Amino acid sequence: MKTFITVQDSSAMLRDVLENPNSNIEEIGESVKNNPKMSAFVLKIANSPLVGLEEKVDDIGWAINLLGIGQVCELLLDELAIAPLKASVKSPKITNPMFSYFNVGLGLKMLATI
Repeated sequence: MKTFITVQDSSAMLRDVLENPNSNIEEIGESVKNNPKMSAFVLKIANSPLVGLEEKVDDIGWAINLLGIGQVCELLLDELAIAPLKASVKSPKITNPMFSYFNVGLGLKMLATI
């Protein structure tokens, strides 16, 4: 019998992998793949106009390589921390794209200045 992982469990496992300084890109990629919401989040950012690719990114590993492992870790940890707050606040001003694109835009601007 196949065991299913709950969203809470996959989020906890992803957080553990992201916070482990010895985690490699394969471990992070597998943990992201086990969490559909975070997979969609990473692919959405990788396919955004901010990145500027002409072809579609459809692989989590490629998306992590493209965005950078450090940036992806920060974005995912931010998203994991914000998700419970967004779920408890019913305000139209607090939405996933607002946080996501602000973080990505800020991150890309900081990278551009290096």
